[in-house]
Amino acid sequence: MQTCEIEGLDKARYNAMKWLTISYVFFYCPIMANYLMNFLEVDKFYQVYVNTPILFTGVILFQIFVIRLALVLRKISSDLELKQTLNDEYFTANQSKSFRFAFVVFIIIMGIAIILTSIFPKIPAAFICYLIFFIVSMTALVSWLICNRENK
Repeated sequence: MQTCEIEGLDKARYNAMKWLTISYVFFYCPIMANYLMNFLEVDKFYQVYVNTPILFTGVILFQIFVIRLALVLRKISSDLELKQTLNDEYFTANQSKSFRFAFVVFIIIMGIAIILTSIFPKIPAAFICYLIFFIVSMTALVSWLICNRENK
């Protein structure tokens, strides 16, 4: 297996994950903003003319980068030697480390959410759930990107 092909696929996987993370923010933040705007009773103009274009852009970008990541992962998994080289113990350890960190953040965020909902009982439960899911998933993605950023 050529070293430049392995490095190229590793960089392609990293870049696809990086852009997937960025597009995830554009996809998910308008959804949470809509819940918050409904709670705060903000004018519908902002929801329709500000959030909707950002949401549609985020959905399209997210789909593009999910497909791009799927193509890279398909190419990696098609060759057994390439799969073993790119999914080595270091990669698996970094992946495990990011999931462990996200789990710790999940426990902390759940504690904060319980305290916030007891102080402010009128906050919509759906908004709290979306916020927890967003923070934990972004934590896992960003910590994976930080762990795997060398030589990128």
